[in-house]
Amino acid sequence: MAKDDIRCPFCDQAFNCDVLESAEIFEERLVVASRLGSAWRLANEYIDCFRQKPGGRISHKKRLRHLKAICGLWEKCEFEFDGKKYRTTKDAIRRGLTTVCD
Repeated sequence: MAKDDIRCPFCDQAFNCDVLESAEIFEERLVVASRLGSAWRLANEYIDCFRQKPGGRISHKKRLRHLKAICGLWEKCEFEFDGKKYRTTKDAIRRGLTTVCD
């Protein structure tokens, strides 16, 4: 039994807590996906640009953190830079993401 495993008091089956955490992260990703709508695929492609090497892995937590940031920008069409707030459009966000991905 691994350090993060727990056992069911009834059937004594081992359960890894990391599996539960991953399930929660995927549920959150589904919520973000629904909020991003048609931009979901582009946002995922953009997140892949954060890989340290081609074909490298990005942790589920890091991917979710970046997706939430993109979602916030997508919904508010507003971002902050150098202490100043700027307005933008969804079309401009989509073009920016596409430019980075290309």
